[in-house]
Amino acid sequence: MPFTLVGSDEPCVLAVGALYTAAEPLVDRRKARGRHYPLALIVTVAVLATLAGYRRVESVADWAKLRCHELHVLFGPKRARMPQHTTWSRMLGTALDVVALEPLGQQVFCPPSVGEVPDRCRITVALDGPTMRGTIPRGHSRGVHLLAADAPAQGIVVFQVAVDTKEHELVAAPVVLHHLALPSMRMTGDAMFTQRAVSVQIVEGGGDDLWMLKDHQPTLREKIELRFERSTVPESGTASPVTVTGARCVVGVGLTIREPDRPVGHRRAEG
Repeated sequence: MPFTLVGSDEPCVLAVGALYTAAEPLVDRRKARGRHYPLALIVTVAVLATLAGYRRVESVADWAKLRCHELHVLFGPKRARMPQHTTWSRMLGTALDVVALEPLGQQVFCPPSVGEVPDRCRITVALDGPTMRGTIPRGHSRGVHLLAADAPAQGIVVFQVAVDTKEHELVAAPVVLHHLALPSMRMTGDAMFTQRAVSVQIVEGGGDDLWMLKDHQPTLREKIELRFERSTVPESGTASPVTVTGARCVVGVGLTIREPDRPVGHRRAEG
């Protein structure tokens, strides 16, 4: 790019052409009359401005206006200028299907590995349910709540959907998983996602899962404890973690395996 993306100490390499190509199939909800700017152009420039640290619509519009010459050289739109603030608001607010836009992050920032079979557990993705900042109305305690599939190593949200409350995150989890390229992912998240149905969907999709387990599921905890037994921790220190063979999982300190010949802790290994 002929200009510098700022806001992070880490280098950012982005295939801008791939981003534009991935945005072209998006359905434009505007009427055919008056489409002066392609939707793919608006989406691509908005992503670039967001990476540069500009998140408000007015700031995105100003960022694009200051670089209209460079953007015109790169993308060659019919008009040599960028849209006004109101046009940006209208296009991003009504012309774009947000759910259809979400997979772009996965296609561009988490592309599949080269080869027929993606590298197993190449990307760690965490299910998380944040409330959007600045969305809680005055006098209320709840704002816009999302369930997001976050790739922390890449620093991006791969996919997200809106949910009514935090309690509905588990209901929305299958929707999020449906839009992910599971064969290359290791899924993790809060203990609330430690559910059979969620794990089955991930495994059947070719992915892997790694969940936490707490006392709110005592029956499941008892079943898992049958596979482990407490070892005596010496007074001089703590016992070393035990690695489960073939499971790609490190068992916590102070636990030993009763049946070391059987993989434990990795659902895909045991089905």
